[in-house]
Amino acid sequence: MAAAPVTGSTSGSGSGSSWWRTIPMRFAGVGIVAVIGIFGALNAANRDDSGEIVGAGNLHITDVRVGDCFDLNDAADVEEVGEIRAIPCSDPHDFEAYFTTELASGSYPSRSSLDASAESACLPSFESYVGRDYETSALYLTWFEPTPDGWSEGDRGLLCVISTENAATPLTGSVRGSAR
Repeated sequence: MAAAPVTGSTSGSGSGSSWWRTIPMRFAGVGIVAVIGIFGALNAANRDDSGEIVGAGNLHITDVRVGDCFDLNDAADVEEVGEIRAIPCSDPHDFEAYFTTELASGSYPSRSSLDASAESACLPSFESYVGRDYETSALYLTWFEPTPDGWSEGDRGLLCVISTENAATPLTGSVRGSAR
């Protein structure tokens, strides 16, 4: 933030010298950055010593761990996800992460290749997490994959998540071992 121009004499006589007026403006930017940092820290999800989310808050999708429960900050049909709202699994939520893996390096995969990789990772891991095979489960699976921009920045993470058929019916409690 630039300081506003100061008017008046800058002679050594002290009459009209207003150098001191620019000091608060020079440090105003520091205060604003500090407030934003504190606000961000206060809105961040809280984890206990075991890593479980115990306080709802924002979390970047790439920081989601297996067992984390969350909602999207944006509409459900959004094409790119950055920040999500992490929630203790005991509270109603739309998604629960159940498996994560890294995709193979190389050029950004085609849609069919991404889908095949996701299905081969997410389907087999569903039963070991939920305790029931996907075909007979009442739950649904989906995944989050890197965007082309994220891929070019080194993101290779694939996140498999569980949801219900309808967002109007959220999950409550973890589905790990639920045999739903």
